Amino acid sequence: MRARTTLIAVLMVAVALGVCLTALVLALRSSLLDAAQDEAAARAENAKIAIEQGRRPDSQVTVLPPTTPAPSPVTTSMAPPQRPVTTSPQPTVTVPVSDGRVVVAQVETKQVKRALDTLWTLLVPGIPLVLGIVGLATWIAVGRALRPVEAIRAEVAEIAGHDLGRRVPVPGSGDEIARLATTMNATLDRLEHAVVRNRRFVADASHELRSPIAALRTQLELAAHGQGDWSRDAHAALADTERLQALADDLLLLARMRDGGIHREQVDLGQLAIEEARGVRLDIRPDVLVDGSARHLSRLVRNLVQNARRHAGSTVLVRVRPGVLEVHDDGPGIPPADRARVFEPFTRLDDARTRDDGGTGLGLAIVRDIAVAHGVTVRVADSPLGGAVVIVSWT
Repeated sequence: MRARTTLIAVLMVAVALGVCLTALVLALRSSLLDAAQDEAAARAENAKIAIEQGRRPDSQVTVLPPTTPAPSPVTTSMAPPQRPVTTSPQPTVTVPVSDGRVVVAQVETKQVKRALDTLWTLLVPGIPLVLGIVGLATWIAVGRALRPVEAIRAEVAEIAGHDLGRRVPVPGSGDEIARLATTMNATLDRLEHAVVRNRRFVADASHELRSPIAALRTQLELAAHGQGDWSRDAHAALADTERLQALADDLLLLARMRDGGIHREQVDLGQLAIEEARGVRLDIRPDVLVDGSARHLSRLVRNLVQNARRHAGSTVLVRVRPGVLEVHDDGPGIPPADRARVFEPFTRLDDARTRDDGGTGLGLAIVRDIAVAHGVTVRVADSPLGGAVVIVSWT
């Protein structure tokens, strides 16, 4: 990039110098020829006056008798000159005298040729010097401008998966490179957060799977050796199997949600809440339409209602207003410090629930991911019922 930029700058300056030099030569040549033409006209006019007054005309003019045809005036050519200038048109002016004679005045153009040659001699050798200075200055300037980019590249090249806390240096220039470094650091922040989150998710998922798998293995070993109550162990094994299946389904749904690509349509949020929130109190406005996936929004409402039932003392209320879904319960509520944490996978508050109550620990995490995929917000607040309310807002 440095070499290309330098080459382009040198070529552009070379073209500009060529155009300017050509324009200068043409302008000077035209000006000198005009001056010579004016000088020839002045000589011819002075000679005419001298003849008419009976004086001898200047020797620099030619007086033709009446029978000699006068030469035609020379027109000045405007073709670009080539160095060296070998020929130039001689400006010629003819002036008739009252007695029939004709005064012819010509001016030599040696001075024009000499001036143009001098101009070429002075300017042309300086062009390579100017181009060299431009190239060197561009090379140094581009090198200094790209130095922060090289520092950024080197730092990114050294960042490994186990060292995601490193960040690229941000130059204090405030230009595009500084903004690039700032954007890259923000991207690294998101990458580090995603990696840490995924590592924690894998660790939590492994921990969650170990308990039902261990219990299921114990029950099967007892059954294989004819020990224990077969009916009781079979029911316990079936419950653990269902728990594993639910956990696997939720993990698969989370993976698909984080891949994006949901199908959007107009969804009647009130009707969807009626179908998914049977057996709870409803306060629903009709014809509340939102843009989203009916299947995923159904899962969102179902998870919120199940979570509220798990925490409620006796009452769960689902309220739908234009652009807003609220699920209330009259349980113990959620402390403000834990209201963001409850949306993380496998988060269980101390007094909320245990691993044996049927939950997978992914309900609210799925709610958050569905909300993110739809571009809506979800948050927890205090409910007028005395417990907590989860608010999903499309506005």
